[in-house]
Amino acid sequence: MPRHPWDPDRPLDPEALALRVSRALGVPPPRLRPFDEGWDNWVLAGPRGMLYRFAKRAAEADLLRRETKLLRFLEGKLPLAIPEIALAGRSFQAYRRLRGRVLADLHRSPRLVRGVAREMSGFLSVLHGLRPRGLGVREVPRRPEVLRRRALEGLRRLGRAGVKVPAVRRLLDRVPAEYGGPMVLVHNDLLSGHILIARGRVTGIIDWTDAGFGDPAADFAGLAHWAGSRALEEALSAYGHPIDPGLPARARYAALCVGIFDLDYGTASGDPLWIRSGRQALAASCL
Repeated sequence: MPRHPWDPDRPLDPEALALRVSRALGVPPPRLRPFDEGWDNWVLAGPRGMLYRFAKRAAEADLLRRETKLLRFLEGKLPLAIPEIALAGRSFQAYRRLRGRVLADLHRSPRLVRGVAREMSGFLSVLHGLRPRGLGVREVPRRPEVLRRRALEGLRRLGRAGVKVPAVRRLLDRVPAEYGGPMVLVHNDLLSGHILIARGRVTGIIDWTDAGFGDPAADFAGLAHWAGSRALEEALSAYGHPIDPGLPARARYAALCVGIFDLDYGTASGDPLWIRSGRQALAASCL
């Protein structure tokens, strides 16, 4: 099997991870079971409704520590729930599970699309106005040409795997101009798998590992990735900050590229959820 950039340093081992918690905090090893997995982290469920997130690679341990600092800064400042860190170590953090199901699991009805877009717009209006200082928050520019190169690499891998992705190359060649405005605090990975929903309302936002100062379009890309231009336009219509003319194009372009990343990862790992996410995003990019 070829090794991919997202492969973990070692296989998932709940007992070894529990021992890591025990050594770091001086407590008995918690009983952990697999709960979820992303590109950068494993999530395991522990006792009393706690979720434990572990960096899958040593290179990401610093990101997880910076995320912990940022989440503690953000507590009480946002209109939606975020993880409240209860325990943290060098390469893990733990918080009580937030209420709701991930948006990716729900049917994209017009009513849900409108409601989520409006609520996310209000959330982003607050987030993009915050200015954390002294927390090691990094710049996270999403340059369209860099996204294009990574997407083309993904398309080549998909082609070798026999996966056809018609019309995507034509869209990839429409590279928008790079953002030249002021950087704002962005979640930077605001996909439907990181937005929680209960009874048709957004209840929380998870996975802040990639957060930093960047292009505001990065946070609107997740809505375009989920439901295409209709969600993007709805959110932008209620956004509380000035919108530069190139923002919609950059958001749609990032959504297209992330759709390719998802499909590439899902195909290589054999995970049908990532394959579905990628296919849906690519279909939404054509809306």
